[in-house]
Formats: sequence, structure tokens, C-alpha cells
Amino acid sequence: MRGIRSFAALMLITAALIQLGGCGEKENKDLLKARALISKGDYEAAPLKVEAALKAEPQNPEALCFKEILSVRGKADPEAWRRVIERCLKLMEPVESEIDQLSSKEELDEDELKRLRRLIRSRNYAMGFLVKALAETAERGGWTRRLFEEAPDLTVRAILKGEKCFDEEVRRRADQLILRMDGAAIKPLINQLSSADPVEKANAVRLLGLLKAEEAVEPLGRLAGSREESFEVIYEIPIALERIGGEGIIGPLRAVLKNQYAQPKIHAVKLLAELKAVEAIPDIIDLLAEGNSYVVSAAKSALISFG
Repeated sequence: MRGIRSFAALMLITAALIQLGGCGEKENKDLLKARALISKGDYEAAPLKVEAALKAEPQNPEALCFKEILSVRGKADPEAWRRVIERCLKLMEPVESEIDQLSSKEELDEDELKRLRRLIRSRNYAMGFLVKALAETAERGGWTRRLFEEAPDLTVRAILKGEKCFDEEVRRRADQLILRMDGAAIKPLINQLSSADPVEKANAVRLLGLLKAEEAVEPLGRLAGSREESFEVIYEIPIALERIGGEGIIGPLRAVLKNQYAQPKIHAVKLLAELKAVEAIPDIIDLLAEGNSYVVSAAKSALISFG
């Protein structure tokens, strides 16, 4: 139930943030202008606004990230990009920490909600720009191979931060980077399955599926068997396993059936039926005692398919 509560709390916070649309005017005006210029792709005027923002707030993490990213945007220099990614992740650490702290509270007052909204926007703009700039620069030849080979964990961590953005274009670019990394991304993504952040962990699961990473089947099975895992993570597991395919996914899919969430179980039982996994029949029979009618219906259909 902990996962459901955390997911529900996240949805309530998101809804509250959407309603608080008018607090942007309290932020650094030059930083707001820098965001707008970067969004439009005006990289000549943006650095001037970033410098102006830093004059008012020399330690502003978002403005410092913008400065770092603008310094390497368009440069096919693996070492320079490694330093910038490392620096941006470091700058965002206190921002992420405060976001986690505020998000974990059961109730937030109006000031705290506004603060949380500003922090999330700051994280999203900074890491979103990092991902987009890296993806755009990566299209200019094979120079990223060295970056991916020498700093795969660092790169994957940055991409997963970008995946948390609300901007669909950023998430699309993040997926492109993972696909470009290919095999170099698999081990770092598997390592992220132990992340304390459920959103980053869920995206790691999804991306391992996107890569059709057979190496991830066993770790995903262990994750599926956890009764403490969040809904967001468990939801992505059968989807990822379906993309990976093969008989090796039967065990992890059976583990999903032992979990408490209805939607992943329904998906898993359908896949087991498609795979004709007769060894899963006892687990599917157990689902007939479920309180959720949709799970019971899916189990009945699966058992009928076995004959």
C-alpha cells in the first residue's frame, strides 16, 4: 500500500502545482528571460541573461547549470561534456534533496507548495536543457562514443533526471540518447534499479525494455518480487519484459503476479497465456481468489486459453 499512497500523494502535489500558476513573478526575472531565450533557441542572447541572473543570485543552481551547458553546447568534446554533466548533477543535488523533503510531507502549506513548484521547475529547466543540448550535439558525428564508454553511469544519471521533466520533447530526446548509448547504458540502468527515487527507477525499467536488454531480466524479476516496491515501478516491469521477450521472462512475470497491483498483474497474466507458460498455471489459479474482478477475469481467460 505504501507505493499506492506515494503515487496518490504525487498526483495530489502535481494537481496542486498546476493550480498555482501565478508564482513565477517572484523568481529572478533575468533567469525567466534566459529560460525563454533558451526555449526559443536564441543562444546568443541567452548567455547575457544568464550572467545578469547570476549577478543577482551568484549561487543559483539553475543559472549556473545554464552557464555550464551553454559553454559546451554544440561542441563535440567528450571530456568537456563529462565535466559539465558532473557539475550540473552536483549543482542539482541540494535542489533534488529539498524536492524529496517537501514531497514526503503529508500536507504542504501554500508557501511550501510554491517553493516545491519553483524547485521542480528549476530542476526541469536545467536538466531538460542539458539533455536536449547533449542530444542535439550528439547528432554531429560519433564523438559521443568516448563519452558513453568513459562516463556511462554519469550520462545515464543525467538522462534519468531529464526523463523526469514534464516536457515531452525532453523525454523524447532522453530516449534517443539511451538508444544511442545502446549496450553502454544497460549496466548503469540496472544499477539505477536500486535508486531511492521511484520515478527514476521506473524510467530505468522502461528504458531497459526499450533496449531489449536480456541482462535485465533477472534484476527485473527480483524487483517484481518486492512487496515494498512502488506502483510506478511495478507497472513498468511487464511492459519492459514484453519488449525483451523470450522464455526467460516467464519467471519475472510470475513474480509480478505475487504483487499487490492489479494493472501489472493483468498485463503479466495475459503475457503468460500468450507464452503458453503452463508452469504459471498454479499462480494464475491463485488469482481467482483476488478481490479485483478485472484480475479474476484475466485469470479465467488465461486458464481457458491453456485448454
